[in-house]
This record gives sequence, C-alpha cells and structure tokens, in this order.
Amino acid sequence: ATDSVHVSDVGDLAAAAPASAALSWSESEYGMLGQNIAVLGDLARDNAHYFHGRIRFTRFQRAYATLIEAVEQIDPVTLELALLAPRYDFSATVKGNGYRSVLVAIARCVSKLTEAAVVCKADRDGPLFLRADGLMATLESHAAVLCDLVIVARIAVDLHQLSAPPCLFVQRSDDSAALVARIEACAMLSAFGAGVGFHHTAASFLQLFQGIHIGMTSFSDAYDKHESLTLRTLSAVLTSSKYVLSSAQRGERMLEVLANPRPEFVQTFWNLPETAALSVLPRLACPEVAVNKVLYIPHAPLRLGTRLLLPGVVGAVTIPEDEAETFLVKSFDRMRASLTPTAIVAASKEIMAELSTLPVELQAPVRDALRRIYDAVTVEIKVHQRRAEMAIKEDDDEEPLGNQITTSIASAARGVTDSVRASFSKLRQLRLPGQKSTATATTTTEDVSSTTEAPSTDEGRATPAEIVDAPVEMAKETYVKVRLISYNHRTGQPKRSVAMSKTLEPSNSLIVHFHGGGFVSNSSKTHEIYLRDWAKDLGAPILSVDYALAPMAPFPTAMHECFYAYVWALENAASLGTTAERVVITGDSAGGNLSVAVALRCVIEGVRKPDAVIASYPALSIGYGLSPARLTALYDPLLPKSILETCVRAYVGPESVVSPLLSPLDASPELLRQLPPVHIMAMALDPLLDDSVEFARRMRDAGGEVSLRVVDDAPHGVLNFKHLNKTTKDCYALTVELLKQGLAANTPVGTL
Repeated sequence: ATDSVHVSDVGDLAAAAPASAALSWSESEYGMLGQNIAVLGDLARDNAHYFHGRIRFTRFQRAYATLIEAVEQIDPVTLELALLAPRYDFSATVKGNGYRSVLVAIARCVSKLTEAAVVCKADRDGPLFLRADGLMATLESHAAVLCDLVIVARIAVDLHQLSAPPCLFVQRSDDSAALVARIEACAMLSAFGAGVGFHHTAASFLQLFQGIHIGMTSFSDAYDKHESLTLRTLSAVLTSSKYVLSSAQRGERMLEVLANPRPEFVQTFWNLPETAALSVLPRLACPEVAVNKVLYIPHAPLRLGTRLLLPGVVGAVTIPEDEAETFLVKSFDRMRASLTPTAIVAASKEIMAELSTLPVELQAPVRDALRRIYDAVTVEIKVHQRRAEMAIKEDDDEEPLGNQITTSIASAARGVTDSVRASFSKLRQLRLPGQKSTATATTTTEDVSSTTEAPSTDEGRATPAEIVDAPVEMAKETYVKVRLISYNHRTGQPKRSVAMSKTLEPSNSLIVHFHGGGFVSNSSKTHEIYLRDWAKDLGAPILSVDYALAPMAPFPTAMHECFYAYVWALENAASLGTTAERVVITGDSAGGNLSVAVALRCVIEGVRKPDAVIASYPALSIGYGLSPARLTALYDPLLPKSILETCVRAYVGPESVVSPLLSPLDASPELLRQLPPVHIMAMALDPLLDDSVEFARRMRDAGGEVSLRVVDDAPHGVLNFKHLNKTTKDCYALTVELLKQGLAANTPVGTL
C-alpha cells in the first residue's frame, strides 16, 4: 500500500521524445506521461508510413490512422488534467483523486499501445511477421480505448470547470445537464471486450476481470431461461465457451447486460459465492475458527438509561410515567385497523387530539414519541407495500421458517402495529439502569461433532457449525440476524463450533462488521473470506450484521438494523465473549457507508460512540452527484456505471431522501467534528475513490480525527479477493493495521 498514484512509463523510449513535448509539460509532475504520448505519436506515424499502400496490411493502416488521431487529441486534454489533478489531493503525501485515476488510465493505455507499436516496428520487416494477428488485436482494441478516453478526459476537464476546488463533487443541475447527457452517451464497448482492465498492470487482476465478465454474460443468458438457480448456473457453465473464445462477443453482451441491469439479476449474480460449490472456499483458504454462529437478535425496545430505543425510530424516546405508557398502548391498539398510510394519518390525528387528557407535563414527551413512532410505522408499511407490489418472496437458506412468507399489505400493517403495541406492553419488563437487557439473542449450541443435520437447501447442505434455526414464531421483521466469529472460544460465547482450544477469558475488544454488496446482495457468509483471518490476526470477537437488503428493504432499514445491532452488542457484550472496553465498527463498500452512518447516529442519539471507524473503499455519497472518479465507472470492470446507479436507486427507494445517515458526505461540520476517529482505506482505481477523499477532507476541515490511505493500482472490492496477488494481500494487511490502531487503548472509553 502506498500513498501516491503510480504513473507507468516506457523506460528509455521517453528519451526519444521531442524537446518541445517535454517543455509543454514542464509545469506538471506528469512530464513523463507527456513524453510517452509524444513517443507513441512518433511510432504510430512511422508504422503508418511503412504500411501505407500495402494491401495485405489495410487493417494496420486503419488502426494507425485511428491511433494518430487519438494521440493528437489526447495530448492537450491530458496536459490540462495533469495540471489540475494535484489541486484535489487530500494532502501533499496522500495523492489520489478521480482526476489522477483518469490520468492513470490514459498512461496505462498509452504504455500498452507503445509496447505494441515498438514490437510492430521491430518485426514488420520479418518474412512472416508472425505476431501480426496478436498485435493487430491489441492495436485495434486499445486504440479504440484511447479514443474513448479522449471523451472521458474532456468530460473530466469540463467537470472541473463546474466544481469549486478542492470539492470533487458537482451536484446535478441545469448547468451540468449537458455534461450528464455526454456521460450517458459514452458507451465504452472497447473497455468491456479485449481491452477489459486495461488500466491495471497485474495479470491476476486482468484474469479476474475476464472471469467475472465471462460469468456475468453467460449467467445473463441463462437468467431469464430458467427459474432454478441450479439450472441457471449449469446452463451458464455449458454456454460460457463462446464468451471465453470471443472477447468481442463478450464485450457486446456485457454492454447489453449493463444497458439496463435489474436489481434482482445483480443480487442473484453477486450472491453466487453463497452457493454450495463456492461457499466452501473460506473454509479451505482461511483459518478454522472456534465459533461461527448465526444469532437472531429480537427487534425489541432497548432502554438506554432513562430513554428507550425503539426499532426503526430515529431518536430515543422518553416514557416518563406509567400513565403515558398506557395512553400509547391504547392509542396504537386503535390503529390496528389502519391498513394504509392514509388511515394511519387519520388515526394519529385523533390520538393527538386526545393528548389533552394527559397531565400537562406528560404531553410534550408523549407527543414527541407519537410523532417518531408514526414515522417508523409509516415507513414499515411502505416497505411492506413495496414488497407486495414487487411480488417478492423472501427466502434464506439459514432461516428455515417452515414455509416462505408472502405478506399482504393488510397483514403487514397489522403486524407492524401489533409489534409496536407489544413493545409498549412489555416496557415494564425491560431493564432499568444498571440491569441487564431482556433482548437476548436466540441461538442453538450444537457442537460441530454433533450428528444432528442442518436443514437442506437448494444451494447445498450447511454444516451444524454454521446454521442456527430461527424460532418458527419469529416473523422476519422482529429480529436482526448477525454472525459471531471468534478464533478462540471465550467465556460467555455460544458453545464452540469446533474443538480447537480451551475456553479463554473474555476479550477486551469487539469488532462490529457490516458487509458490502451494493446494499442489494452478499452477507456475512460471503465475507468470511477475510473475517476468519481477522478473527485470528486480531484475537477479538467479530459480530457481522446481516442487514435487510434493497430493493425489498430500502433506506433506512439497513441503517436502523445495523445501529440496533451495535447498541445490542454493547448491552450484551458478555454473551459475545468480550468486555467491550474497545469497540470498532468496520465495513467495506456499502458496509463502509453503514459504518460511518452508525457512528453519526451514535452522535445524534447520544449513545456510546465506537472507539474508531475503519471504512474500506466506502460509498459515502449515495446520490447522483458527479465526480471525476465516477467517470471511471464508464470503463470499470467491477463497478460499471449502470450497476452502480442500479444499487443507488434500489437503496434510496422511490422517495428522494436527504440525510447524513443515507449519504454521510452530507453531514454537517458539527456532526463530523464529533465523530470518533475514522480511518479510510481507498483504492486508486475505484469509482468510489472521490467519496473517501472528499469525506476525509471535510472531516479534517471540521476538526475531526481522520486518516486516509490510497492504495495504488487497486480496484474496488479487493478484500473479497485477498488471496489473489500482492496488492490484495497488502490491502488486507492494511486493514489489520488500521483495526489494531482502532482497538489500541490510547483514548478514553466512552459510556452508554
């Protein structure tokens, strides 16, 4: 991991560049790139002159004509980018932003074309010119990429004209409408065929990208033909050869898939690692852990001192007297027949009118409680309404509830109001200050050696060490699902999954983890590929939250569940094998967003903040703002523009929301200043890079404690490929370093 973005060069070839080219770039730190562009231009003109008039090499003539034109256009716009990019860096030592990412792409494309042109010049006089076909393919594909990069670079320069440095984001407006139209019209076919991953240098990354694209294109062919995941997967494997053999056909199909990616398709494809065949990989490649248990946390009220944290309600509610409790219970009992948001509005108005029957000193807090609960109930009913309209049946291979639950709007509304009523009727049973919470997790404690079989699923058979049955009487809306992973068994934890070592004393640390997956896919299981190693290397229990996924559960459901799980973990630390003296929140991608959002909500709620937040390549701007790094999604092989926007639409939902809990980049300086230390690991070649750079700058300017690391030549999602190459291994090592820093007892521990 490094703090700067590397610019590739072509060694001593630059020495042949004209002096004028070097002088024109003299004010830029990217002078070598300017010289390389000049070298490429000279080589292209020389080869074009050689092949001119030779009928056998008409393709070479066309390719070099295209390349010469692209070089002439790329030079001036690249110089503009090179001069403005440093203005957007986080600091003089941490150099990284979307403008630099575009420059890296140009540099890598120029380098690849230069290598091909040099070989072409050296071999063209040979009697057989044996490498002609391979060189031709490289020249054609990468010349097309360079032409597309001319468009991207020009858009980036125009984006700078609309921005206010050092701010990297420009909100969509009438002024940016024309720019948006140009972005929408830019379809880089060349970057999804033979040129896939052109801006990366590691061969293992290129092989990974090609494999993912082959899988996505072949799976897309099978997706609409079959309903069964098994048949879809088998069909994809059997028909994948055409995309293996033809990069052009693969690129065309990728553009078709990306033209209108459905959330359901994205979710299904990204969840393939959870299938029986692939889910065994963490067990084969990662350390065995003593505890790997799924827990179900009842979504019941938690009392925080004299206040009450209610599921789905932002802001703890104060219930001062039994009389107020009785009033609220009776009020919501009358709302049981309210099946729609409109009916709830009418019922709430009647309830508010009756507040005068309460003592004056109770009216204000009860009114506040009613408003918050009304908001939460309305959101829940809208979520269930959306689910019913989409006709989505939920299924979970680790939640054998007996049958699939298809909830109608009416029963969903009754269930919500019943849940609220039941919550208030049990307030007297909740803990008082100094007492234990009654919201304990449900779990089973079979040992891995048990002969009891886990329920079978369509995706294979899970082992008793990993599966915990959810009680049949628990509706899905009444619990939050989490996974506890611990390398050593510790006092208070569920029975050991494997017999490895003796039971140790509770750890003084706890890691609360939120997985990535664009808010629409993945789970704690898919992220075991690095969670198991964390458990071993850090020696602390890890609680990974399987929050509800969009589009079935849009914002704020996932954020509510993550915050609720965090507070529950603090209150029930002993059952997790920790004293929770040091608590760190961490997550990657969408999980990075939720990590920062939960920390912000801790500030808003006034509960104990985590001792640190570790966010890996987080999505911190959830909206449709423009930034130079977002432009790289036009050619990014892992996070293409249309898939990124599909995930955003799914999570935001049908209603426009402006909230720092949705988009932490919108947090006020006052909120940012009060956050715990935030350590961010960003990737230099990631469409979300600017999210990290901009958030870190704003938090630093607000007076908060923040650090930013930018990893060179790394794409989005590297932790899920931690065993791939040195870069991914370095990224994993950096997260361990940051987590250790966050868990170090060098700052006072807060109180709940």
